[in-house]
Amino acid sequence: MSTTTTTTTITNRDYPQMYSSISSLTSADRQPPSIPRVYKQASQLFLTRRISEALDVLEPIITPSTPSSPDHLAQEVPAGAPIASATKNARCKVWGLYVSVLNEVVELGSEDGKRAIGSARWKELVDKTSSCSVWEEVVQNGYRGNEGSVDIEVVALL
Repeated sequence: MSTTTTTTTITNRDYPQMYSSISSLTSADRQPPSIPRVYKQASQLFLTRRISEALDVLEPIITPSTPSSPDHLAQEVPAGAPIASATKNARCKVWGLYVSVLNEVVELGSEDGKRAIGSARWKELVDKTSSCSVWEEVVQNGYRGNEGSVDIEVVALL
């Protein structure tokens, strides 16, 4: 009894959907899929002048999560926020939207701002913009503390 083995080579021409799925998985590994969705949702809220909701949607991706384990103290490099691992394009869009939202909060003025987002939150955000701590927030949360890595487009926004 004789056995014959046949080898078949599969190319992307034969199964293009398989290769496109693989390439989309690879690109999904580079950027958390929630960042583009969060950006889109926050920008729609901002454009409809729902400032408080836009901030609520943006904050989870621009704020580092609180480590749940005690080993976080041993980490030498700050973890950064989810936005720190996003693509350059996504980082620039998200930080641009965040700066626009902060600008809108300041431009609302005291009375309208407090009504729109609450007195304590309005004061906190206005103080943040007045004290120039937005730069520090962007560097720490979005670029893991490395000022030299901040995208030039983000520098121009600030």
